[in-house]
Amino acid sequence: MLPFEKATSLYVNALSTMHSLCFKKAWDEKAFADLLCLPTTVGYLNDCAFVLFSVCDNQAEILTLGVVPDARKKGVASSLLKHSFDELKKAGVKEIFLDVNVNNLAARKLYEKAGFEQISVRKNYYDEAGQKSDALVLKKAF
Repeated sequence: MLPFEKATSLYVNALSTMHSLCFKKAWDEKAFADLLCLPTTVGYLNDCAFVLFSVCDNQAEILTLGVVPDARKKGVASSLLKHSFDELKKAGVKEIFLDVNVNNLAARKLYEKAGFEQISVRKNYYDEAGQKSDALVLKKAF
């Protein structure tokens, strides 16, 4: 596994490609370019994983996180989160939030292991092919 680098506009193609391998509703290069030009967007990636945060003052929100299928269940996501948390703490972030689909058991397990706790539920937040599901709102404090 390669070390993680800071995501910049140089990586929009790689981010879009990896996102399409991870999600049915993939973000295109323009979506990543638009996010990465914002001063509030911070991200990290390597050859098989990525994460983007929106950072405001001492809070951050995970916008997206993915690990390509061939690299899953090898500790990559945990390493990515640890690296990201270390960098965000250095920048003064005290709390991180995210939404996760109640049906995404692998992601829920990852976030629980990383110290996130549920603080709320957004009813019928996700809609995949007409199937509605709730989003769990999670928080991690440093």
